[in-house]
Amino acid sequence: MKNTRFLTLILFFSMLAGVAFGQTKAVVGTVRDENNKPVEFAAVSVKNTVAAAITNEKGEYAIDVPKDGKTLVFTYVGKETIEEVIGNRTRVDAVLISAVSTLDDVVIVGYGTVKKSDLTGSVASIKSDEVLRINPVSVEQGLQGKIAGVQVTQSDGAPGAGINIQVRGSNTFLGSSEPLYVIDGIPYLNNNDGTTPRSLEGDEKHSQNALSFLNPRDIESIEVLKDASATAIYGSRGANGVVLITTKKGKKGSDKIEVSLIDNFSVVSKWMNLLDAETFANLFNEAAVNANQTLGTKLDLPYRGQTNERTGVYYPSPEEFRGKSTDWQRAVFKAAHSQNLTVSASGAGDKGTHAFSFDYYKQNGIILNSDYIRKTGRVNLTRNIGKRVIIGTNTSYTHSASNSIKTGTVDIHASSGIIRAVLTYPPTIDKPFAPGAELGIIRTTDPLTYINSVQNKFISDHIFSANYFEVEILKQLKFRQNFGLNYSTDVRNQHYPKTTMEGRAVDGKASQSGSTFRSLVAESILTYSPQWKEHSLTIVGGLTRESSIYASTYAAASGFPND
Repeated sequence: MKNTRFLTLILFFSMLAGVAFGQTKAVVGTVRDENNKPVEFAAVSVKNTVAAAITNEKGEYAIDVPKDGKTLVFTYVGKETIEEVIGNRTRVDAVLISAVSTLDDVVIVGYGTVKKSDLTGSVASIKSDEVLRINPVSVEQGLQGKIAGVQVTQSDGAPGAGINIQVRGSNTFLGSSEPLYVIDGIPYLNNNDGTTPRSLEGDEKHSQNALSFLNPRDIESIEVLKDASATAIYGSRGANGVVLITTKKGKKGSDKIEVSLIDNFSVVSKWMNLLDAETFANLFNEAAVNANQTLGTKLDLPYRGQTNERTGVYYPSPEEFRGKSTDWQRAVFKAAHSQNLTVSASGAGDKGTHAFSFDYYKQNGIILNSDYIRKTGRVNLTRNIGKRVIIGTNTSYTHSASNSIKTGTVDIHASSGIIRAVLTYPPTIDKPFAPGAELGIIRTTDPLTYINSVQNKFISDHIFSANYFEVEILKQLKFRQNFGLNYSTDVRNQHYPKTTMEGRAVDGKASQSGSTFRSLVAESILTYSPQWKEHSLTIVGGLTRESSIYASTYAAASGFPND
């Protein structure tokens, strides 16, 4: 009877451990077409999460499914999207069939539109519902795992951090590999580097997202030009591909008001198994002994259970830390709440269309005191003047602010940021400890100082306006004039107090940097589109004039009397 109870307890606690630590589940499988051939570059994602994967040349994939993931979504250009419920399975195979019904869909290609059945270049198109499938924070995140040959990466997990897109790999060794973005016909000429003011520390790699002013819920469709046609239309700027973004307009019918509220929580998926305080202290004592024996040094044991007669500082022994470890991971990381509220009103009539939207987004980081807040207002209006003239505007204003913690860095030593501090700061210490203190074993700023005393704040304001008027000169001859404005200001305030390794040698240091970007675009486009029964021809002639100005400022100071 006792053995039975013992086994029952073991099973019970094993089940509890499985619940506590089973944050993700590995799922594998193969994707094939209707001819039983493997489908390479098919996108596999977990519905309503950001987890995604791409199949290899054998059609195989592997994906880590979060504990709240229930359904896998399989997509591929030209194939029907299918969903498979995971259940208890660890292997999920899928068969994708051709989507023949999409051949009459209209695709935007540069200065015009064509049917998919008439398309000769390499163009991928996704609609709003595909972009919003995983509730993305940004437009780029909505593209992740959706289009073959398009790679979406984020080097920094900080809230509001920059996201990079590569279309069919990198085409340059020194320049930017980002594609050209065209929003409602207006080229967007800025990038992540341009919207990220200079940092106080040269090794910091945190960047801002240049397209953060776009609310994914305002997107109607996205087309990606991936071959030489992009260069033919947009010149050398399109050498890395072109991403065409079309925003939503009002649609005919009754006026529609939509309210969307999304709440998310992010947690650390895996905790690192680090040394406890007693083991840490014993290892440092052992290191001092080894150094004295092999190198001839005369180091005192850092943990010796004695008081320094000169300073009066007591150095505890390893045994005194038994059961008293400080877990810096759990002191710094937390469950992070994110909230996205979008309110929109739209409609259309004989005189034109209207669409208004307001978006509020707040993302708390899993690192304490890190966050990102974005507020966006957008107006999209068109008006018919008579039967031959249409005027329209799509104008948005975005204000964003973020508090960032130093994470992205190339320094692996003293000023390497909070991630290294969390993993290397002694578990024998339970409170902020000045660098270079008596123990002589601290080589980084303590984690609590990084999150409570270091300032790294970004403030951005952005205006984007795409305007046009279109005149139907003849039945098959149209003239369109586009006017575009893109204006942004970015400010960065930083401060490292003297209690950090970065500011210790100079009694603290601070900086304020900023950047301003402004571009104006004017395009005149004449389109002639004759048709003969089942045949059609489109001739486009255009003239584009662009001007842009970028300016930056930077000021730094050090040697403060106090923090």
